[in-house]
Amino acid sequence: MSKLEKLTFNDIVQICNTYAIQHGKGNWCLTNLDGGTKIVARNRKGFDHAFAQLSDKTVDRVNDYFGVKDEAQEILLSSF
Repeated sequence: MSKLEKLTFNDIVQICNTYAIQHGKGNWCLTNLDGGTKIVARNRKGFDHAFAQLSDKTVDRVNDYFGVKDEAQEILLSSF
C-alpha cells in the first residue's frame, strides 16, 4: 500500500489549505481531467499536479469542502 492510499480526507484537506491560501477562496479546484489529480486556478493557464490520483468522489468532496464544487467547471474553463 502506498503512502497516498493511507492519506485520510483530513490529510488531503490540510494539504489543500496551502492552495486555498495561495489562490484565494473560490479561485481554485481539484480535477481528474486527463488522468491524475491536478490543481487548477482561476485565470491561470495550465495546471499543477496535486496528487498522484484521488478518486473522483474524493475530488468532489474536497472541492465541496472548500466551496468550489459548483464552480469547478467555470474554474477549469478559465484556465485554458
